[in-house]
Amino acid sequence: MAIPEIQQAWRNLRQCFEPDIRLENIEELTPELLRRHHVKAAFFDLDDTLMPEFSGRFTMEMIDCLVRLKKGGILLGVNTNNYRSSYCRKILGILKEEGITVPFIENAYKPRTRSFHKLLHFYGLNPPETAMVGDGILTDTLGAKRVGMVAIRVRWFSSPWKQGTPLFIRELVFAFFDAIRLFLFQHSTTYHNFVEEKRLAEEKEAPIPGIKLE
Repeated sequence: MAIPEIQQAWRNLRQCFEPDIRLENIEELTPELLRRHHVKAAFFDLDDTLMPEFSGRFTMEMIDCLVRLKKGGILLGVNTNNYRSSYCRKILGILKEEGITVPFIENAYKPRTRSFHKLLHFYGLNPPETAMVGDGILTDTLGAKRVGMVAIRVRWFSSPWKQGTPLFIRELVFAFFDAIRLFLFQHSTTYHNFVEEKRLAEEKEAPIPGIKLE
């Protein structure tokens, strides 16, 4: 392979991980910004995007951002790799209390594209009309790029263990553990049945106050 071809292949590979929009803070995400990019719907990652990791709490600035987008005519959704049904149900409840009812996909296995296509089908939109908003390069950005969505990367909430850790290393750690979890789901029937039974038991505890996509 000639050097120019290698360079082009490298550029193509980099584009898969390069977001279309970078925002210093999620509060900078406005209806006007999205409309300039012809985006009608924004799908959000959960942990370290909508809220600090595993905190289960929204900041008032984040709620204001979501309300602002909704009032501006932007459709909303949540697409998360978090697989804890009780935790996700809690988040849906908080959003409902704020008057925000959204399609919500948990255990999404991003960057696999199935969850992205479910959200597209739910709203009847084409990929270029939608954006994936998230902090993860190997999950949110890559998944959006694979589907053809606009990829918007926001800064991380400053979880203590992430401070001073290079971004690439953090992404590799997440990808490694996601790969292990995916392998277990695909190759361990016992583990899969255990997790599925636990999820169903949690869902029977109370109705889910939102639109949860399976």
